Amino acid sequence: MATKTAEPRSSNKTSALRSWRVWLAVVGTIVLFAVPEVVPNDYVFRIIISIIIDIPLALSQNLITGFGGMLTLGQAAFYGIGAYTSALVVMRLGLPWPVALVAAALVAGIFGILLGFPCLRVGSDYLTLMTIGFGEIFHIVALNWMAVTRGPMGLPAVPPPEIGPVVFDDPKLIYFLYLAISLLCYLFMHRLTRSHVGRALIAIREDETAALAMGINVARYKVLAFAFGSMWSGVSGSMLAHFLG
Repeated sequence: MATKTAEPRSSNKTSALRSWRVWLAVVGTIVLFAVPEVVPNDYVFRIIISIIIDIPLALSQNLITGFGGMLTLGQAAFYGIGAYTSALVVMRLGLPWPVALVAAALVAGIFGILLGFPCLRVGSDYLTLMTIGFGEIFHIVALNWMAVTRGPMGLPAVPPPEIGPVVFDDPKLIYFLYLAISLLCYLFMHRLTRSHVGRALIAIREDETAALAMGINVARYKVLAFAFGSMWSGVSGSMLAHFLG
């Protein structure tokens, strides 16, 4: 009898939770669509867009540090790599912005893999120091590689995002475009962290030795976390470059 009465209660709790999630999604959608109309001035609106731009960056940090247990403080470097890559692909190669966005993610991801392999051989504290060092190296290179980055002056007049005939030169258009991109990044990361990859990273975070004993390829999943985390940082960098101009 206790089992029979427990099942309906569990079912009711599940349906109530789903109902709350649906209502929360509906209210959240309404609020997000209303933001451009109710924000008092352009300054506040640009801050909101900047927050949206940083969502993939935050997701990348959460994947590497939150799920993988690896404290990295070099995500700003991948952010910058994505920004420069995207701007240069559009301005010097003349390719459309969607291609530049993908290129920014891929180039940042490649650098993440290159950093991830040597980081496998060091402990957590030294890993943090290595990522700080990588960030400083990028900073020095960006300031001194005048032929590519123009140093402290930066790249002038980076064009706004364009998709076909549509030019996203209005803050409201950029808001909805970047909101969609950040939402896609979140949904991808949500699925990734709930897949076998996410479970493997959690196992590694909790006890690396036990994870190895269970047959988990620790090196593979750590590098994978660096790769995906760096890619999302590159996406944020691309959005920032074409937003600031």
